Amino acid sequence: MKKTKFQKLKKELEEEKKELELLEENICRIREGLIEKVPSRFSKRDVVNAFFGSLILGLTFILKGGMIEAARYLEEINMVLIIFATIFILILEIYFISYMRVKNRNARKASQFIAKRLLTLYTITLIVTFSLIYLLNLNNHPLIGNEFYYIIRLAIITSFPCAIGAAVPSLLKKY
Repeated sequence: MKKTKFQKLKKELEEEKKELELLEENICRIREGLIEKVPSRFSKRDVVNAFFGSLILGLTFILKGGMIEAARYLEEINMVLIIFATIFILILEIYFISYMRVKNRNARKASQFIAKRLLTLYTITLIVTFSLIYLLNLNNHPLIGNEFYYIIRLAIITSFPCAIGAAVPSLLKKY
């Protein structure tokens, strides 16, 4: 009789221990998500958020008449510098906003982490930029004249704020 009571107590203690371990795991997940803001895997939701962030900021800038005029007189060296600055800022945003919060950096290499997000964000940026140019018929603006060379210039100068807008949702997720 004592053995069966002891076995029941032992079984109950084991069940309680399992429940406590499960609670500890859940608390760790909650802490990572709410307090430490450990970045999750890059998902379709991140792509959609980046699309809308890029669209909102891109619309704000592309509708300014000064962007079209600035694009018209943009030099080649400035175009190259804008592309490099855009990519550089995206890399910095990805690294400091997301990668710095990764716990196990050995399992998640910085190069893969950044490359995947950079390629995705910059691709979204270019899609949104060209879509806005053609959707708003800015390619037929008198200063652009539907010339591909000037359309590219407008796309490059507009891609800078669009890229920052694409990275904003991950910044907001941090806070």
